[in-house]
Amino acid sequence: ELKDGELLAFTAEVDIRPEIEIPDYSGIEVEVDPVEVTDEDVDKAVEELRERFASTAPVERPAEDGDVVTLDLEAKVDGEVLEDGLASDVSYTIGSGELLDGIDDAVKGLEAGGEATFTSELKGGSAAGKEAEITVKVSKVAKRELPELDDDFAQLASEFDTLEEVRADSRKRLENMKQYDQATQAQERVLDALLELAEVPIPEKLLEDEVNTRKHNLEHHQLGQMGLDLAKYLEIQGKTAEEFDAETREQAIKGIKTQFILDELVNKEKLNVDQEELTEHLMRRAASSGMSPDQFAQAVVEGGQVPMLVGEVARGKALAVVVEAVTVKDTNGEVVDLSDDEDEAAEATEAAAGQTEGDAAEAKADSDK
Repeated sequence: ELKDGELLAFTAEVDIRPEIEIPDYSGIEVEVDPVEVTDEDVDKAVEELRERFASTAPVERPAEDGDVVTLDLEAKVDGEVLEDGLASDVSYTIGSGELLDGIDDAVKGLEAGGEATFTSELKGGSAAGKEAEITVKVSKVAKRELPELDDDFAQLASEFDTLEEVRADSRKRLENMKQYDQATQAQERVLDALLELAEVPIPEKLLEDEVNTRKHNLEHHQLGQMGLDLAKYLEIQGKTAEEFDAETREQAIKGIKTQFILDELVNKEKLNVDQEELTEHLMRRAASSGMSPDQFAQAVVEGGQVPMLVGEVARGKALAVVVEAVTVKDTNGEVVDLSDDEDEAAEATEAAAGQTEGDAAEAKADSDK
């Protein structure tokens, strides 16, 4: 109502957080991969360590698989050399698959001074995704020489005195990695089971905003850093625009449901986040973003997103509460104890929620560089 000289009266309609009833989740049971480290796993780990201490020696013969060659590269598209299409003294191990498709066949059989031309799709740079004519010239061929697997190698490559100690340490490291992977897998599957049980209405305006935010972050930050646009990204992924929109909407719904139900659990269980937990989480998020803790913290503070980080930690603690109450077994039928894995729970909730706010913090840091 609007009348001169009188108070303005109006009605406003806004989206509100829906009331959510936490389902009985005590009956949830999920299955995960077992923690098993074989002798073959240990052999592979030791061999990878051995590879890192390999030396090279120049040879005067045609290049073979496993050789390290020094290359000069030139890339042309439509007969024109690209501005970023020249590279000199590139070291490449034949068979590693770390450069361009087709390069192995091109350089095998060439001696120092040899040259070859082949066609390949560029993986990055100004012409990413385009077919290019690549000219490669070999300036040096070297043979890789691996150290003997003995106690001398153990002392060279580690803090241990014997090869057996190196193998034991490798086994322990592999077990820790598999335990971490198992915990993460369990958290994700428990969360999925919890979301299936819960009735969570999604405000349409919130869903629309979340979908648009995810699209914006992908197009303007993630793809931009890779030199791709959305059309090229969809072509690489083999998806149509409709499939992409449907997947983005599905991910957005899962992210919103995850936040709503875990936030309700935080309130119900009266869970708090202390400074140490927040700092540890910040360090972990900074590492995953490729930024220093100081850079990430500055971006979060300047973006007013400290509550976002607090929320992530609290949701991780809420999921940990659920995990403690459910049954987790490996495929061998053994019960898995995950009572102390709040860190993995935080990461599982971050993955499900999609990290749109966290992406915004990282994007801001990138723009400030």
